[in-house]
Amino acid sequence: MGSVSQFGFLNAKLKARIGVLKDSSLLDDLIKAPNLVEAFSVLKEKGYPELSDVYDKSGDIEEVELEIFKEEIESYRQIRAFLPKKALFFMDVLEEKLELENLKSAIRMWYSDFVRHHQLRDRAAYLYKGRIVSDINWDGVVNALSWEDLEKAVKESPYFETISSFKYESISRDGLFDLEIALDNLYFSRLFKAIDRLSGDDRMVTRAIYLKDMDLKNILLLIRYGYYHRLERDKIEKIAIPFGMVYRDLKENGYFERGDLIKGIRDSVNHRYSALVEDIEQVSRESEKSFEEKGRTEREILKLEGYLHAVRDKEYHSLLSKDPFSIGIMLSYLYLKTQMYQKIRSILTLKRYSWSEERIREAFK
Repeated sequence: MGSVSQFGFLNAKLKARIGVLKDSSLLDDLIKAPNLVEAFSVLKEKGYPELSDVYDKSGDIEEVELEIFKEEIESYRQIRAFLPKKALFFMDVLEEKLELENLKSAIRMWYSDFVRHHQLRDRAAYLYKGRIVSDINWDGVVNALSWEDLEKAVKESPYFETISSFKYESISRDGLFDLEIALDNLYFSRLFKAIDRLSGDDRMVTRAIYLKDMDLKNILLLIRYGYYHRLERDKIEKIAIPFGMVYRDLKENGYFERGDLIKGIRDSVNHRYSALVEDIEQVSRESEKSFEEKGRTEREILKLEGYLHAVRDKEYHSLLSKDPFSIGIMLSYLYLKTQMYQKIRSILTLKRYSWSEERIREAFK
C-alpha cells in the first residue's frame, strides 16, 4: 500500500476514534460517580475495562496509573501499524516523550532513595520497565549505587550524553531541576530535527503546530518560574525551550539579559495571542504585591494556563480539517487521546480523596 493510501486509511480509522473521544460522555459520568468504586464501574462500561480490572484485582490506584501509561504506549503502537515506513522515525521521536517522562520518574526515585535517603525504592513497582523506544535498564537507574552506575544504565539511549554532562556533586547539591530542563530541551531538539526530516506538507503542518506549542509552553514556563517562583535571572533563560516566536523575540531583543520578561512576552504575543495580554498584565500586577498575595498570583497563572490549554485544543482540533492524506490526523488523535488519559487520571485521583462533583467540576474549569 502506498504512503498516500496508508495515510488515507489511517485518516478514516482515526476520525472514527476521534469522534468517539469527542462525543463520549465518559468524563461527565466519571465526575458524577459518587465514589471511586463507582468511577471504575463507569470506566468498565465506557470502553476502559482494563483499568477497572486492575483496580478490582489490586485495589491500588498506582497500579491503575501504571496501566494507563501502558495504554498510552499502546495507542502509539497501534498507529505505527498504519504508518508508511518513511514516517516511522517520527513516531519513534513522539514515543520518546513518554520514554523521557518514565526516565525522569526513575531518576526521581533514585534521587529520593540514594541522595535524600527517603527509602522510596518500593515505588519502583509502579514504574514501567518495558522497552519504549530505547534500550534503558530501568532497574539499573532506580537501583544505581553511584551516578556512574546510573549513566551506564542509559548508555544505549539518546539521553546518555546529557546525563553524563552532570556530576553527582551538582545533583546532590542542586537537585534535579537543571537536569530535567536539559533533558526536556534535548527532547525538543530531537523533535524538531525529526520534523525537518518529514516531507512537504507533513513538515509544514507539523512544524507550525509544534512551534505554536513551544510558544505557549514558554509563556507559561517563564511566567510561572520568573514571577511565581522568582527564579534567579541567570536561570530564567535555561528553562525556556529554545524554539518558537516567543523565545526568538526574547532572545534577539535582550529581554533575558534585562530580566523584563513580562514586557518581552507582551510585546511578542500582542499581535498573535492578543487575548493573553490582559492575563499577563494581571500576573505582573499580582506578582508585585506582598508575599501574602502569592496565592492570588497562582490563581492568575492557573487562569492563564487554562487559556493556553484552550488555544492548544483549538490548534489540534484544526488539524482535523486539513489534508486527510497528511500526518495531521495522527497528531490530533494522539493529542486528544493523551488529554483523555490525563483527565481520567486526574478525576480518579480526586475521587480517591473524596472530592465532590461540584468541586471537581470547579477544578476542571
